[in-house]
Amino acid sequence: MEISDEDAEELKRQGDEYRLIDYPKNSEGKKILGMESKDMKDVSSLLLDHSIGEEPGSLNLKLIEKKCKKDKKCGQTVRLNLENTYANIERVPKEVDLGTGLTTIKERLERILEGIPEASKKWSPPWWNTDVVTPKIIK
Repeated sequence: MEISDEDAEELKRQGDEYRLIDYPKNSEGKKILGMESKDMKDVSSLLLDHSIGEEPGSLNLKLIEKKCKKDKKCGQTVRLNLENTYANIERVPKEVDLGTGLTTIKERLERILEGIPEASKKWSPPWWNTDVVTPKIIK
């Protein structure tokens, strides 16, 4: 989601600057807002609870790569948020006791990110984050 520079400054004042995704191709005067810490915690828990592989119950890298390559906007959103989670992984242990799980999370994030294409184009909101234009009905 894009937010104005003013809103980004307010986030910084609130101590939530970790949510700002550094992406040089966003719109001028806008910043990209990433996941909240609770969402990063959910992703981290998922990465801790599920190994990477093709067996049932595992995180299937081939499937993740296929989906992200097929839907480039989704892939871009996934990649930017996973990169931001990786960059801010130290925030998660404050809320969850991960012990040595931090290494596991980082390794699994790295493996997933290897298969998702780099975000290479100008940011545009994903389909679920756009205004729906309702046509005016004329009687």
